[in-house]
Amino acid sequence: MNRTGGFATDRPFGPKEQEYFVKLLHKLSNLYTVEVISYAVMSNHYHVVLHDPGELPSIEETVRRYNKYYETKRKIDTEAPDIADIRPRLSDFSRFLKDLQQLFTGWYNKSRRQTRSGRLWGDRFKSVLLDGEAALWSRVKYVELNPVRAGIVADAADYRFSSWGAWNGSGKHPFGRAFFKHIKGSLGERAKHWSIAEIADELRADIARAVEAAQKDATSETVKAAYDKGKKKPPIQLVATRRVRYWTDGAVIGSKLFVQKVAAEMYGEDRAKRRRYGKDELPEGGELFSLRCLREPTG
Repeated sequence: MNRTGGFATDRPFGPKEQEYFVKLLHKLSNLYTVEVISYAVMSNHYHVVLHDPGELPSIEETVRRYNKYYETKRKIDTEAPDIADIRPRLSDFSRFLKDLQQLFTGWYNKSRRQTRSGRLWGDRFKSVLLDGEAALWSRVKYVELNPVRAGIVADAADYRFSSWGAWNGSGKHPFGRAFFKHIKGSLGERAKHWSIAEIADELRADIARAVEAAQKDATSETVKAAYDKGKKKPPIQLVATRRVRYWTDGAVIGSKLFVQKVAAEMYGEDRAKRRRYGKDELPEGGELFSLRCLREPTG
């Protein structure tokens, strides 16, 4: 996630800018082995859920991706001397986001009526490490609900600059292969044989359930009714009533075991055992833990 510089009320991105940002996401996903799962491009910030492959692409895969991306430049082959430097780059999600922001900034500055220079983004992007089994599904819901929380649309499916909106608008998820693979894994055994359409039904219904569960007067009956309505009647009108605290401040998010394991790798087992972890309850039940304690965002 990252936000543009300037005042919080500034809205530098319109449809043209948002469309180009999404175009860059697609373009870079052909170069990098980093997989895009979900995204939402807003008027002054963006959210994107990525999967880090955790391993280098093969030499052959590196050559194929590089030559396809840089089609008008010098081609490389498997014996190229710089192949050892290119391979780790293509699996580095930090480089992916750096290229994304730099390429967008360059285009943005040149495309103004009066040529612009200088930085566009307020800070380095914020990254959150997710435990797929506990956090990925909830994170995707949070990202897709951004335009609803901002009051831009009443139904998340109507926002064209998000993966959920693009999916509903075109009938095809813009990054369907990666989304289907990782989301199925995060849902566990119950989704083992689900189709992409069944996952879409579940996401639509679960968004409705999460929104209803956030209401002060929500009951188990109203939450279930919202879920059932979402399953039966797409698209559903969504009203978001609060921001989810743990997505803005946690450096690592997931189950308690997952967070403790990452903390042990970062700080050592003794410090990890003494460390205080943030904890939040999910609207639909269950708990998520974070490496840093959570606080209610302001504004």
